[in-house]
Amino acid sequence: MRPASRDAPPVAPVVALGAVSVLGTSWFAWSLPAAPSRRTRAGAALAEDVGPWRWAYDHLAPPSSSALAASLVAVAAVMFVAWAGAIAVTWRRSSPARVRAIVWCVGLACAVSVLALPTHSSDIYDYALFGRVASDNGGEPYHDLPDAYPDDPLYRYSSHQYTGHPDNKLPVWTMAATGVTALAGDHPIAVVLALRGLLATATLLATVLVARIAHRLRPDGAAAAAAVFGLCPVTLTYGGAKTDALMVLLMLVGLALVADDRSRAGTALTTLAVMVKAIAAPVLALVVLAPSAPERHGRARRATDVVVRAALAGVVVVAVYLPFRDPVGLARAHLAEPDQTSAASLATPVALVALAVVAGGVVGWAWRQRPASALERAEVVVTASAPLLVLFAATLTRPGLPWYLLTPLAVVALARSVPLLMVLGALAATSFLMGWWESIDTRAHPLPEVHGSRTSLYLLVAGVAGVSALVAWAARRRAAADRPPGRERRSTAAAAVGPSG
Repeated sequence: MRPASRDAPPVAPVVALGAVSVLGTSWFAWSLPAAPSRRTRAGAALAEDVGPWRWAYDHLAPPSSSALAASLVAVAAVMFVAWAGAIAVTWRRSSPARVRAIVWCVGLACAVSVLALPTHSSDIYDYALFGRVASDNGGEPYHDLPDAYPDDPLYRYSSHQYTGHPDNKLPVWTMAATGVTALAGDHPIAVVLALRGLLATATLLATVLVARIAHRLRPDGAAAAAAVFGLCPVTLTYGGAKTDALMVLLMLVGLALVADDRSRAGTALTTLAVMVKAIAAPVLALVVLAPSAPERHGRARRATDVVVRAALAGVVVVAVYLPFRDPVGLARAHLAEPDQTSAASLATPVALVALAVVAGGVVGWAWRQRPASALERAEVVVTASAPLLVLFAATLTRPGLPWYLLTPLAVVALARSVPLLMVLGALAATSFLMGWWESIDTRAHPLPEVHGSRTSLYLLVAGVAGVSALVAWAARRRAAADRPPGRERRSTAAAAVGPSG
């Protein structure tokens, strides 16, 4: 492990760049949702009871579709430049003050997202209605549908795009939504704020955990890791509105437990993360498969450890499905559900083959490692899962769903790989702009027409970023080879993914 820097790097640049990110988040929370294309959503009726929301709709809405499009591009560009700047100034230049500054900025942005206009995201009303099926209407989750309860106080605010179909969310999220809606009561605003508060709190705690784990892996990397995850525009604008935030938090708690030599507890928590959303599955697989402590490096003992951890994961899965009606049928339905994230039907078979090849390579590499401590084992897990998650983001995630990048962002922040960060940053910027553009481009209020396929653009960006990353990685490898001997070598796990910068 590298020692922390003895110099006290200045905090002011981090605060300034974080403030820019908070201001950008405020625009996405209070101005964009006031646009005519969003104000027509049913949730806008909630603003009648809240003076600041009414004022925002009247005074902060962009004056035209062209102004909205230009503002979206400009604000997104400024936020991503601020994000890149924050990463650059904190790279290998961490300090407790810098970490605190980033956490405070993320916390302020999370508070802004909790208080965002009611048309910021329509998903929150569906989360509430599915949670209230059991908590307030006495129904059976996954069996009874929100459309069966049209008198529910929140029903009128939903888009009803999903309320007539069985919920596709996995059991841990359903349990969380049921509990939060039970505590929030019947007032629609209270329920919306409670669910937003849960997700925003998960985002903030995830940022803290990223910094904590990164500090344990490399003390000089805590601030940069917190910036990579916490100050990313995807995290700031979607973390408080999507279930992925809870998944990422549980996954990071699991990784922290693995680093603390509590492997079985880490396996259980990572399994719970997968039971929120399956994107965390590569991390769980590596938590199960990665070798344990040195005294257990014999083949028989390692195989026994894998079997025990796999069995524990299975027990957790069974436990979270048991409370629901027909748990076996429900699990089968979730396994059989068609993938909704594929980028393109033609690209998917190629992507699956590439993912299988990379997965085989990284799992084989992880199995051959001999970590000297629990901390090094956690580093093996992070290092091996990072390329899998980035490849998933580049090839299997449908463009315009940027919240699917929250998991890769958290893991790449810990892996601290320049090539992977370059690819992921390019994908995040492209998907972020596509996602918001699509959400405000309606027939009644169209934005300026953009020609070309968004899938082609997304894959092109991934390819260009990947080639650029490989060139940067090769250049750094040559520079490292020419460096005079005697400098401290990086750990084997960190070197496997690429240079740390």
